[in-house]
Amino acid sequence: MGAVEGVIITLAAARATKAALSRVEAALDAMRLADADRRVHLSTAEMAVNPVPTDLVAVPIDGRHAPLAAA
Repeated sequence: MGAVEGVIITLAAARATKAALSRVEAALDAMRLADADRRVHLSTAEMAVNPVPTDLVAVPIDGRHAPLAAA
């Protein structure tokens, strides 16, 4: 964790409210769901035992879930 993240988490912990913690929890749940979606698609593609289908699935999914995709 970098210095900026350390400062942010320190301030966030000191100022946390139930509503803010609920928003963080919802965001974590969404991340878990996104990862589950990725795992299902990649696992299915890997059953083909061929890197081409796996790459065809992995690249769009990884790009869709990358931090910049939300920007």
